[in-house]
Amino acid sequence: MGLNLLTNKFLGTDVSFKSLDESIATVNNEGITTAVKTGTTYVKIIDNYNNLSKAIKVNVNGKDGKVQAKIVGGYNHFIGLKADGTLYGWGYNGYGQLGLGDKISRTKPEEIKMPETENHSYPIDVVAGNQYTLVLKSDGTVWATGYNENGELGQNNGTTTTKFVQVKNEDGKGYLQNIVGIAASGNSSYAMTKEGEVYSWGYNRYGQLGVNDGTTRLLPVKMKYVKNIMQMSGQDIAVALLDSDGSVWTVGYNGNYGLGIGNDSNRSLPIKIKDTNGKTLYNVKEVASGRQHIVILKEDESAWAVGYNGYGQLGDGTTTSKSIIVPMKISNEEKVQNIKHIYAAGDASALITEKGMYVTGNNDYGALFTKDATDRVYLSKVEEEKTILAGAFTKNYDGPQTGAIINDEGKVWTVGYNSNGEMANETVQNLRTPWLISKLKIDVSENNIINIENINETKQIKYKAKMGFNLLTDTIPTEKITFTSMDNNIATVAEDGTITSKSIGTTTIKLHDETNDIYARIKVNVNGQGNITQAKLDAGANHFVSLKGDGTVWGWGYNGYGQLGTENTSNQLKPVQAKRTNSIRRWNN
Repeated sequence: MGLNLLTNKFLGTDVSFKSLDESIATVNNEGITTAVKTGTTYVKIIDNYNNLSKAIKVNVNGKDGKVQAKIVGGYNHFIGLKADGTLYGWGYNGYGQLGLGDKISRTKPEEIKMPETENHSYPIDVVAGNQYTLVLKSDGTVWATGYNENGELGQNNGTTTTKFVQVKNEDGKGYLQNIVGIAASGNSSYAMTKEGEVYSWGYNRYGQLGVNDGTTRLLPVKMKYVKNIMQMSGQDIAVALLDSDGSVWTVGYNGNYGLGIGNDSNRSLPIKIKDTNGKTLYNVKEVASGRQHIVILKEDESAWAVGYNGYGQLGDGTTTSKSIIVPMKISNEEKVQNIKHIYAAGDASALITEKGMYVTGNNDYGALFTKDATDRVYLSKVEEEKTILAGAFTKNYDGPQTGAIINDEGKVWTVGYNSNGEMANETVQNLRTPWLISKLKIDVSENNIINIENINETKQIKYKAKMGFNLLTDTIPTEKITFTSMDNNIATVAEDGTITSKSIGTTTIKLHDETNDIYARIKVNVNGQGNITQAKLDAGANHFVSLKGDGTVWGWGYNGYGQLGTENTSNQLKPVQAKRTNSIRRWNN
């Protein structure tokens, strides 16, 4: 209760509860929440008597999950938060934004080791800015790494770092506490307290910190006006803040109408987005920001957008920027409905549905999962066979964007620009076809070649199933492995993977995991008594080489370039042993 001249008693008795996504969690009239499936929603507590509301974030994390799994994109890097509270990073790392202690880019996910704390806190949320990363831990503290020339890391200095450091408080003598949400724009950072207030720090040329000036801050300052925020989303040089009453505040740069207020004037104090009638917009349940545009998901599951539209990212069929929200469309006559969640970055937008998602905007490198490089101005449906939990784009607004999605099994697909390893497929090749980086595999590295000396000798195949990168689980689905010999005259294989040699020669054993439909192969050499490898003969242009069963190599013929390995260039009219080849087991031609 605030100041009241008549009473200190809270007057409200008519309180109701509402889940903003009942497919994730429901809530009854006593405020008891019931999980339905993995995902995130908000439950609103509404005091109808006093016209007050508050929102509580509800994460349904899945079996053994401590946090809601997610993936976020920086300018050219990704960070994945697993359900067990561990972090992984990949992509560009020139400023240490991956928090791995160096500035080496990664082409596959690598675990990020957060600093140890006495209370054993762990990451519960992560966001990425231009070339830096923010992490919220379970104890309500905020940590940061990477680029810091504008004070993005909240350290009261401009020193870039390659390891996570704890964000300081307003006076720089302690640290931010009791934080429940974080956001990052291009070079400005935001933290939300449990009371719904917002702290901001970093770059502030356009007033995006919301403190009524354009002075960059090296330490957090409390944003003015806003006191009941439930979600935040950063543009490049502005931010959108969802109020618990269903309205949306914006502040910062507005040259391309990204604040959604009907004009192009920058704002250094938060102002509310307008609806199509020029009044305050309400009934919003989620916001997502691109470079200079905002996507809005309303409680009726319709999607709207406002701001810069040069690539069609507003999904209204045009490339004309809009100062007032417009409905997103599948075609000129069909507005999109039944949207579950939204995300945006750079000049691209995505709307998640029960199956698959709609995409629109910049697609120069195929980041929209459309398997082409054509921009979209209307919404296109993609990945229709998948149940998508979340997704992200990199923020790169120069064109080279990368896309990533997570399905309900925790598997991750990436697509698009890959020059810094953004696709996490261990290459730097750009791809328009989505790549699954969560592939299971049968690991036979302990015995990928098996040499058997004697006939009727037995050997056991060693293998193990390995889980690829997965944001929900490390548990391998129960595998049923079958074994097949490609030549039973050389060697047979039993149901338990026991190989029995039958005659001298080479064959292959195929392993098939029927549960997950994955394969592996093992080469089997039956070499004969006293031999360690399979005998082999091969020819060059004018010379021969042979591998004997005892592991020695012999050659004859032309030797003008030393190809016989005799440490000279003299031709040989009969077989001579190559030097230093007493125990060769295989060769590559």
